[in-house]
Amino acid sequence: MNKSHHVAPFLVPLIVFATLLVPTQVEASDLAPDATMAQPAAGSLRSRLLSRTSIGLSYFGDAVLHPGLLVTGEYRLLGSGRPQQVFVRPYLGGYDHPRIVHALLAGAEVGYRAVARFGLAGEAAAGLGYRHTFLGSTIYQVKDGQITTPSDSGRPSFMPSVSLGGGWDFGRRGGTLPLTVMLRSQLSWQIPFNTDAAMRVAALLHFIYSF
Repeated sequence: MNKSHHVAPFLVPLIVFATLLVPTQVEASDLAPDATMAQPAAGSLRSRLLSRTSIGLSYFGDAVLHPGLLVTGEYRLLGSGRPQQVFVRPYLGGYDHPRIVHALLAGAEVGYRAVARFGLAGEAAAGLGYRHTFLGSTIYQVKDGQITTPSDSGRPSFMPSVSLGGGWDFGRRGGTLPLTVMLRSQLSWQIPFNTDAAMRVAALLHFIYSF
């Protein structure tokens, strides 16, 4: 009897400590799966975003023959990987009309693209942009009897546009190349042009790489 009375005081704190420890371990085990599930969820979000994203490079021919280049991005808002797609496409680039004008371009388009099962593709787009033009040759002027060459800071203009295009999606019908090639025609407006507005036509050979 005396021994049991001496052992009991030592058992009480051990029992209390054990009851406090068990819930703590259960809570930690409950939280562990949530932490491990967060990583796949983040990876899945990244993969979904990439599957909707493309990058592109275009030959931009102002009046067809004046050479230029556009770098584009593309994000498919609807229908990624499907026959019908709605996309937004920002772009940045420029062109050169030799001895007449150099131009920088920036803007974005919203468009619709339909792709047949065998790869034929067609699209229509409309956009808003900015065009900044510089004289393509040196200008001389006479001031106070001296011939000078004034600096040219360029001329800004507003650039709404519409375009139509057709091409081929090489990733369709079992294809493994995630590349689309489009030939596009663009009609745009340069506002202002001198004191009025000018309509411009361009041809684009557009290469689109999808992730």
